[in-house]
Amino acid sequence: GASFVVFSGANDFSPLLVKKFRLANDCSVFQSELFAILQAISWIVENNASNTRIFCDSKSALMSIRNIYSTNKLVQNIFSRIHGQHICLNWTKSHNGNFGNDLADYFAKLAAFLDSIVYNSISLSSAYYGFNTQLLYDWNLAWQSSINGSLTRRFIPSIDFRLATDLCPDFTLTQFLTGHGKFKSYFHRFGLSTL
Repeated sequence: GASFVVFSGANDFSPLLVKKFRLANDCSVFQSELFAILQAISWIVENNASNTRIFCDSKSALMSIRNIYSTNKLVQNIFSRIHGQHICLNWTKSHNGNFGNDLADYFAKLAAFLDSIVYNSISLSSAYYGFNTQLLYDWNLAWQSSINGSLTRRFIPSIDFRLATDLCPDFTLTQFLTGHGKFKSYFHRFGLSTL
């Protein structure tokens, strides 16, 4: 979820407006922070608000907005909306007594339960994570169901087990794990040795 709250300069404890937005489940916290900033800027522009300040507890979002070469779609949308406006973006420490920021965080958590999704562009990191998870699942399934390699599976039962170990196979270890080394049992299979 994402949200922003609007306060007038006269009353810092009663918001004039609260806006909440639900993002897709695959969206990142970084995306929700940028989306909230974009929506706050859009509100400021549409309402011709002057002398405005946006307080945000995400340093990464603010640093991304500072980068004029950013290729992030949300940052590009912020640049297009903020063009010609004077809006101050300020960082505030999270959960440090900033009433407006704490209130926005509270409403952002509530926004996660809204029915309609207003933003559903998956982040690159989420896409990579999903792809990597599916790849490992498919690899492990192929490993478990293969008719070959039964001896090797005794030592390495799953791909997750293999990736978690510091095993650095060399020529000799590979021969041992696969049962294709210069062992009497291997030679016996081909009638070259007696046990």
